[in-house]
Amino acid sequence: MSRFESQPLPANPFVAYSLESNAYARCLSWEVHAPDTEVQEDKIPLLLGARLLGSMLLYAPTHDGCLNTANEINDCTNESELLQLAEHYVIHFIGHCEPFLATTLTLSH
Repeated sequence: MSRFESQPLPANPFVAYSLESNAYARCLSWEVHAPDTEVQEDKIPLLLGARLLGSMLLYAPTHDGCLNTANEINDCTNESELLQLAEHYVIHFIGHCEPFLATTLTLSH
């Protein structure tokens, strides 16, 4: 398996009924239903969005960062808003890493 293949989110590790747990539960639910959803043109796949936001909760470098991400997820009222949030992070966070990743991948082969 390639190190860049998408991995399912693990079980919810957060304290039950906490902000983080509720947000992560939404990501897990979204992940389960994502394969049944058609990918829209010019949108990231729902599965990627679910796993990205869930991973941001799991790997936030600080507790405040995790809480901020949880609040953003919990403020979304539907899957469309969750997808917009995930796309925001892809464009403004991950997108800035593309030149570095392209160089790293080229050098490592």
